Amino acid sequence: ALPIIPSLQDKVLYRISRNEESSRYLEIELALREPVTLEGMLHIDIFANFVAINLMDGIEYGVMPRGNHFFRSWFKVEGSCGRYRYDSERRLLIDNRTETVIWGDGFDIPEGITKIGDFAFAKSHNSGEITLPDSVTEIGAGAFLFCTGLQKITLPTTLREIGESAFEMCISIHEITIPPLVKVLRKGVFKDSGLKKVTIPSSVHTICAHAFTWCDQLLEVTIAEGVKSVQGRAFYDCNQLEQVIFKSNKTKVRKTAFLECHNLKPENIIGNFLMG
Repeated sequence: ALPIIPSLQDKVLYRISRNEESSRYLEIELALREPVTLEGMLHIDIFANFVAINLMDGIEYGVMPRGNHFFRSWFKVEGSCGRYRYDSERRLLIDNRTETVIWGDGFDIPEGITKIGDFAFAKSHNSGEITLPDSVTEIGAGAFLFCTGLQKITLPTTLREIGESAFEMCISIHEITIPPLVKVLRKGVFKDSGLKKVTIPSSVHTICAHAFTWCDQLLEVTIAEGVKSVQGRAFYDCNQLEQVIFKSNKTKVRKTAFLECHNLKPENIIGNFLMG
């Protein structure tokens, strides 16, 4: 008999396929028909698809997010389950093949991790600071979305990619240093965050639309030589923004880049740029 989680019977539709890496495990795709409570430890209140990884003896099992869904709970996962391992001390679920954190609720990231996955920490209720190790080269889309208690994050100089909305709604982060290998600040990357002062380094060539939209505490922006493009609404409705400094007269700025920044006066835009 297949080790289906008893409390999910009659509440889910499921499709079963064998894990390619190990015959000991099955992967079961679950589509929830209704909110359910599992083992009295977990409440799922959204419709979404999940993957359950069951040991054939049925003793241990786990559910992990599938797709870009917010899912902030976990239950009964110990050690390694085929492709994934769960670090119970750090509260991290890690993909063994890529060393990617795909779910996390603890801010202690060990050396060796290469990527913080899409939405990995989204809506985490934790507060405090994170220092990412030098092994991390990529932060996925929405990785720290709505982490309102995250007060500081130190990014490694090895970081190359920061995904869309990675730090959106991180209202307690007031400063950040953008690493020298990051080339693009993607859409919504710091949207609605608590940043107060930002320096865009010369390594960044593009600031995308809505990268800093609704940063209500943002007072000053310095855009270094080397930045080629500031897209429309990049700093939309940053209503406390008082000063923008351009270090190069070759930076192309869309007319709507600072739209609705009512506190920004022409005399406080220092340096020249290309309007386009």
